Amino acid sequence: MLSEFQIFYEVDATNLKDADKTKRYLRTIGFIALYFGIVMVLYFFILELSLIVLFVLMMILPPVFIPSVAAYKITDDGIIDFKGRTIPIYPEYRFVANEERKFVSVFKGRRELFMLYTPEPMRVMRILERVSKIIRRKEEEAKEVEEKVEGESLEEAGEGEGGKVKGE
Repeated sequence: MLSEFQIFYEVDATNLKDADKTKRYLRTIGFIALYFGIVMVLYFFILELSLIVLFVLMMILPPVFIPSVAAYKITDDGIIDFKGRTIPIYPEYRFVANEERKFVSVFKGRRELFMLYTPEPMRVMRILERVSKIIRRKEEEAKEVEEKVEGESLEEAGEGEGGKVKGE
């Protein structure tokens, strides 16, 4: 299955992910404590509505858990993890390298979607940006072909209606 894709980068950075485990756990515990604190404070003011406010805040604040991938391949179709699952890369994604902690964060808007651990974060970020451009180009070409086919089918339909009918 992988043979039909061009592989740009392949890595197994499980050791980097394990080394960063404490910081990820502390971040998760911190956000859970923050959400719990918000609920407790709001409960005194607006009682049951505090849960609704919490859910709205959860849409604005960063997520509690961010999936992280350590063993993967970057192909022209997206990211393929060690289990063979494909994570698609969309043109609207933004990539940020963290040199200190050795990972690349993938963002959609302001929301962090997942992290890719790697010994070369800047290189992986550039590769992901290049893959994103390749996918954008494929989407534009597919859209042009679709428009062209649609235009041709409309022309054919228009000629059939305006032409003579047999037997006249």
